[in-house]
Amino acid sequence: MTDVRTVLDKAAADRDGWSLLHHKPGMFTLEGFKAGQSSLMPVERDELGDVSGRSLLHLQCGYGIDSLNWARLGARVTGVDFSQRAVDVARALNDELKMDCRFVHANSYELERKLDARFDLAVAAYGVLYWVPGLDQWARAVAQSLKPGGTLLVVDEHPVALMCQERPGEVTRSYFYEDDPMALLALSQDNGNGSVEDHGWVHPLGDLVSALVRHGLAVRSLKEYPFMAYRRFRDMERGRDGYWRLTDKAGMLPLMFSLTAVND
Repeated sequence: MTDVRTVLDKAAADRDGWSLLHHKPGMFTLEGFKAGQSSLMPVERDELGDVSGRSLLHLQCGYGIDSLNWARLGARVTGVDFSQRAVDVARALNDELKMDCRFVHANSYELERKLDARFDLAVAAYGVLYWVPGLDQWARAVAQSLKPGGTLLVVDEHPVALMCQERPGEVTRSYFYEDDPMALLALSQDNGNGSVEDHGWVHPLGDLVSALVRHGLAVRSLKEYPFMAYRRFRDMERGRDGYWRLTDKAGMLPLMFSLTAVND
């Protein structure tokens, strides 16, 4: 069994590399935000609906760009990330843009200890579950962070996509959870030539649903999509909607999913 603290420390370092690699020209930029562009994708916007006036917990918020966009839509946002570097950057952006988001350095298991409020909404989107060593602890912490009737939205890579390393449909790792983290080669988003190896976990959708239900969350929807929010494989093209699709086997494999659950 891998020591969780050691693994989380390593994952935080990996996440810094992933964040640097994925926040380059070709994805969302700070200049774009200042010009009124949004980093939020259609799926999370549609699934969550109107957030105006609602308290929103952004889990594993990274550099805080999406957090700031939720705030621009009227949410009262608290972002949490286990990378101190990411939190520092998010706070600096918040100050520079004169916004009112709060950013907290904590891993998902520490939410009850680090946060002094419960939330109407919790959002975990894009490259989130891969960094979670144990779904049961994560689900418990998320459930405890939601108000009664509060909603969780998860939008993330489909575990089927994580089974494949270089080529979609060419399986190189198990679909099922393993204690020891796997290595994943991630592509840069500007030209697809840069890459970084990071380490994390694949969680089957059944494990995610079961963990949430065990901790009192009622799953309202689970949807699967033949596209994803970033370039996972080299043979992908970006559509007008901002999502990446396979150029070969287009529409044949699930690449992303969304899940909504309510704290009953």
